[in-house]
Amino acid sequence: MVKDRIFTLDEVREILPKIKRVTRRYYYKVERLKEIFKASNDIDELRVIEQEVNTLINQWIEELNRHDAEGKGLWIAAFDSGDGIYYLWEFDEPDILSYCTYDRPENRIPISVWNKVFERDTDLCD
Repeated sequence: MVKDRIFTLDEVREILPKIKRVTRRYYYKVERLKEIFKASNDIDELRVIEQEVNTLINQWIEELNRHDAEGKGLWIAAFDSGDGIYYLWEFDEPDILSYCTYDRPENRIPISVWNKVFERDTDLCD
C-alpha cells in the first residue's frame, strides 16, 4: 500500500534512478516471457507464463509502493504532488515528462505545461 507521501518534482527526480532500475528489471523479465509466450503452442505452458507475467507485474507495483510511488498503468510510475496531480514517468523516458490530475489519470499532460502554470502562479505572488 502506498503511504501518503507528497513529492516535489525535485524529490521525484532524486529517486527516479531507483524507479528506473526497478522498472527496467521487471520490464525485461516480462518481455522475455512474452517472447516465450508467442512461440509456444502448449496451453499449459501459456497458462504458467501468464501467471508468471502477472506475478512479475504485481511485484513491480509492490516495489513502486516501497518507494511511495504508484502504478498508473503498465510501466508508468506516479508520484503524488499533493496539489491535485501525479508526476508521471513511463518506462524508458529520460525524465518526468508528464503529469495527470487525480480525477483524469488517463490524460497525460506535458510537464512543461505544469511548469508554465507554476511560473505564472509564482509571478502573481510577487
